[in-house]
Amino acid sequence: MDKPESPAAVLKPLATLECDLAVSHWGTYEVQRKGDASTLQPWREDADPSPIGLAMMDAYRSPLRVTRPAVRAGWLKDRSTMGRGHEAFVEVSWDVAHELVAEELKRVTRTFGNEAIFGGSYGWSSAGRFHHAQSQVHRFLNAIGGYVRHMDSYSLGAARVLMPHIVAGMDETQFREAARTFGTWNTPLRYDPMPTLRALDTPQLWVLGAADLDAPSAETARRLRGLAAEGKQISSVTFPGAEHGITEFEEKNGERVDTHFSAGYFQLIVDWLLFKETKVGVQGPLVYRGREATPSAHVR
Repeated sequence: MDKPESPAAVLKPLATLECDLAVSHWGTYEVQRKGDASTLQPWREDADPSPIGLAMMDAYRSPLRVTRPAVRAGWLKDRSTMGRGHEAFVEVSWDVAHELVAEELKRVTRTFGNEAIFGGSYGWSSAGRFHHAQSQVHRFLNAIGGYVRHMDSYSLGAARVLMPHIVAGMDETQFREAARTFGTWNTPLRYDPMPTLRALDTPQLWVLGAADLDAPSAETARRLRGLAAEGKQISSVTFPGAEHGITEFEEKNGERVDTHFSAGYFQLIVDWLLFKETKVGVQGPLVYRGREATPSAHVR
């Protein structure tokens, strides 16, 4: 039996580069210098470079970039709070900025206590934990006695706050407690839609993607065919290469990347709305019409 090659043996050697590299959160880029100007180009070994990082040099040179600490003029002069929102800012040295912040922290904790300090600085930062601004601020404020912090974030945090009032809490213990019912509608977690669908006598069109991972379509299609066989006005169309949004996709690095909507999808919707007809103008999709339980590939 042949001995398999080690992973290191099959790696493609990288070409020697006669340039500098800039490594960032968005990837690696080549630094191209021409005179006093520098630009970034995608690294030649990156098969799918992100265009975001190419703008880093523009941001670095932008006149809007804050390059030094700046303090509102009135507050710098006599600690006035009256000029907020309209007063100019004055640049100061880092030493002066450090002294101002230290004096203010001492004043606030001495007068109001550490609970009067809000440790914010929420936001992005470069890759690497030391450069994570929020962590550095929180560690520093903990070292002087503590502070008031925020919980969660502007994205997942919204779900943690809202979901307990809509469906169930995000944490596993909360979800297990609420798993028997959803919210105030008293809908069981294992809700069976079949009695409701059997009670409907309205024409229905169901459009499914055979490659749907969010809501696998095979069981849905089987039940719909059963309802159609019972005489219900149900038509269904299954696009073989589509996922949940009826989009086709490519596999890249183990992930799906949507490329386009399935051919015939939009025309199918228009025909159904106007004529209640399940016409598909391409080969491939499986069409089940009304009371007919036999699949067919229908070409208009």
